[in-house]
This record gives sequence, structure tokens and C-alpha cells, in this order.
Amino acid sequence: MPLSTRKAVAVAGKRVASPRGVAPAQWKSADIGRDDLVIQGAISSMWLNARDVKVHIEALQTLVDLVSTHKFLATDVLKHEAAPAVLRALQRFMQSKEVQGLGLRLMGLLAEFGDGSCDLTRLVRDDDDYSSSSSDTADVASEDPEHSPVYTYHNSLMIAKKNFGRSNAFLEDISEDSQRLSTSSSRSSSSKGGVTLDGEGEGLMLSAVRYHSHNIHVLASAFYVTSIMLERQPEIVEESVRDTMVLIMLKAMDKARFSDELQADGCRLLLVTLPECVLRGADLHALEGVFLALKLHHHCVQVQLHGWKLLAKAGWTAVSHLGSIPLLELLSEAIFMHREDEVFPAVAGPILMHWIDQEKQCHHHHRKTDMEWLEHLGYIANMASYGNEVIEKLADQFFDEAYCYALSMHDNGAQATAMLSKHSFYYASALRFQKAHDMALHITQMDGEWATGWLRLGQALIGLRCGEEALAALTWALKLEASREKKQEIQISIQKALELMASSYGKADVKAH
Repeated sequence: MPLSTRKAVAVAGKRVASPRGVAPAQWKSADIGRDDLVIQGAISSMWLNARDVKVHIEALQTLVDLVSTHKFLATDVLKHEAAPAVLRALQRFMQSKEVQGLGLRLMGLLAEFGDGSCDLTRLVRDDDDYSSSSSDTADVASEDPEHSPVYTYHNSLMIAKKNFGRSNAFLEDISEDSQRLSTSSSRSSSSKGGVTLDGEGEGLMLSAVRYHSHNIHVLASAFYVTSIMLERQPEIVEESVRDTMVLIMLKAMDKARFSDELQADGCRLLLVTLPECVLRGADLHALEGVFLALKLHHHCVQVQLHGWKLLAKAGWTAVSHLGSIPLLELLSEAIFMHREDEVFPAVAGPILMHWIDQEKQCHHHHRKTDMEWLEHLGYIANMASYGNEVIEKLADQFFDEAYCYALSMHDNGAQATAMLSKHSFYYASALRFQKAHDMALHITQMDGEWATGWLRLGQALIGLRCGEEALAALTWALKLEASREKKQEIQISIQKALELMASSYGKADVKAH
């Protein structure tokens, strides 16, 4: 059974008052007062419950959650000697996919956000310093032969086939590729102890990939920690190991397209391992795979971050074959969706600006300029303009040019007015409500009998939190509109205006009391 937090902390030499009998899974929510106490309790419990896999899983999950949420805690975790505890857990519980996935993930987080003292060498090659721990692993295996690492490895593919079906060729592909890990590592290193299978001297990460070649979380964690090693400690990764991990990653990304975790970590590894010259010569199919991942995982900021950096490294000439306008629209919408993220807009904004400039140069080279193209670029820049004055001005410029082009092509101005309505809607969609309001007001001044102009004005006023003015504009739009479908759209906006007014009145009543 897991030790209480009080006992774990006391053994660690930190006698701080804490709730009695708090299980590891409850550490994050318990009113302990300090993250340091949680870290000590998690690490101490792994040392004190050396043979309890459940305690290790809960402790590792706690540490991963803490460091993922608060990156600065990585240094504190390292100070409490977390790395040796995690390495021992990876070695002792090779049969546990949860321990392997969480352990590799935590080691990567500590190396990426820690103080630089986290050595990842043992993940790719065995080390004599830890040879004494092989006896512990042997004891565990002898206690329960059916849970030994060798038994688990020889049966993992059979179990996976039973769970996922015989037709899943992905399992056989990954299993065959992962066999190369032991061959490559046995040529480059040797060991007197530790958990190994066919090849001596392979590291803990390589063994985990071969044992759990069917598990998405273990593979994703392995891709993540490999990318961290190549970024910070490239000298410890043999070329053959790197190439094999990339091969496994490409197949895994192709088969497990709906996994946020695997796609994000796969893109990151691909970004680190493939040089720019290779990416620029990459075939269209490989780039299409990344483009599809970006569309499927639009909600995952890590997939977006590493995927767009990867395409940017490939260069506009290569990626524009995917379709320049759809590509730019997808990027701008991703920037808008993740506008509150601290990193992504700062990384993706310059990529978008550069690609827009490349698209303009290509269009001017072919002497092509049309209203629809200008509108598309205006929409693209506008969606990415949140909080960025440079991109805001660029969006306004494209919309102005499209409007002038429409005026020059049509005598009656009806299409130009419809275009202004569309632009007002685009501005409101990008949360630029004042700009949407100004444009909608201009429309009503041009044609006061057009219901859509009043609808756009009402929608912009809702965004500006002006409920009464919005209701007046929308009521007039409803009176002018003859179309049944349009009336339904107006009624939806009227409902929003009424809700806004009710909310405002409620706040006013609270302040009055």
C-alpha cells in the first residue's frame, strides 16, 4: 500500500505537517501548501515502495503533471534526486507501459526545463554505474516469471494482435523496425548488467520501445525524449539508433493519425533529426502527412507548434504545392485559435508574414491580381491579427485593395456593398469589433434599406457589449428582412443581445446593493 505523505516526507528528512494518509493520486489537490512537499513525497514513495508498481505510476504521474504545468519545478525535482529514482523505475518495471511512458516523459521534461544536470545517457546505452541494480530486476523476474521483461517482450505482439485485430500491419512493422534497435546498440556499446534482450548494452528507452512497440504513449514519450537528447546531448545518440527511431516514428505517425501526443512528439523529432536540405527535397506525400496532422489536430498547440516549424523549415517552395491559400488559411486560423498561448503566436506570426510575402511575390511575378485573391489574403491576415498591429494593418490593406478593385469593376456598387458586409463579418470573427462596427455603420449609411447592413451593425455592437444599441439595430434588420432564413439568423443575434442586456442589468443590481 502507498505510504502516507507524512511518512514519506519524514523519511526524506523533511518533517513538515501534512494530511495523514494522503494517497499519491491526491497529492496535487491536497491542501499541503508547497509544491516542494509534493515533490519530496512522490520521490520518497518511489524509493520506499521499490516493488510497488502502482505507487510508481501514481508518483510519476504526479511529477509529470507538476513539471508540465510549472516548468520551473523541473530544477526542484532534480535537486531531490528524481533522475536516479526514475531510471531505477524504468529498469525495474520494464513490463509496465504506464511506468515506461511516464518515466521517459519525465526524463525528457527534466532535461528540457531543468538546470542541465539531467544526464540521459542511460536511456540509449547501458552504464556500469547501474550494473548493481540488475540483481533487483532479476529478483522481480524470478518472483513472477510471467511478468519478466523477456516473457513480456515475446508476448507483447501476440497480446496487441488480440486487442487490435489481426489486420493491423502497423504492429508487425513497428516490431520489425524495433528489432534493429538492439542490433545497432550492441555494435556501439556494451554492458555488464541491466535489462537487455537480444542485444547487450542497449539503453532503457530502446528496450521500452521494443517491449511496448504497440503502445502509442510509450512511443510518443520515446520520440519526445529522443528529440530532447538530439537538441541537448547529441553526442550520446548513435547515428544508427537515431535513424531507426525516425523510421519507427514515420510509420507510427502514419498509422496513429488521431493521437495528439504522438503527432506532436513525432513532428518535434522529425524537426530535429532531418536537416534542412533533406526537408527541402522531401516528397509531397511526407509534407501532406504533416499538413493532415495540422488539420486533424488544430486544437493541440504542441502539434501546431512543431508542425508549422517543420513546414517552415521545408520552405515555401516545397509546401506551396499543398495549396498556398488553404495552407495560409489553416495557419492563420491556428494562430487565432491559440492566440492566448505564450509561445505559438510569436513563432507562427513571422512564418505567416514571410509566406504571405512569398505568395505576393509569386502572384506579381505571374501578373495575377484579382478581387477574390485579395479577399483571401485579407481574411488570412485578419484572423492572425489579434494583438498584432503589423498584421492588422496588412489585413486592412488587403481589404481596402479588394474593395477598390470591386468599385472599379462594377458600376452599381452593389457588389462593393456586399463585400463590405463580408469584411465586417470577418472583422467580428477575429474579435476586431470596433473595426467591424465602423464598417457596418458605413454600410447602413450607404444603403439604409439593406437588412444585412443592420445585422452586421447589431453583431458588432454585441461584441462591443452595447446590448441596447444592438437590439435596436437588429430589430430594424428584422423589420427590413424578407427572407425566412435570414430572419432566423437575425433572431439568433437578437437573443444574444437580450442575454447581454440581462447580464448587464444583473451586474448593475449587484453593484446597487
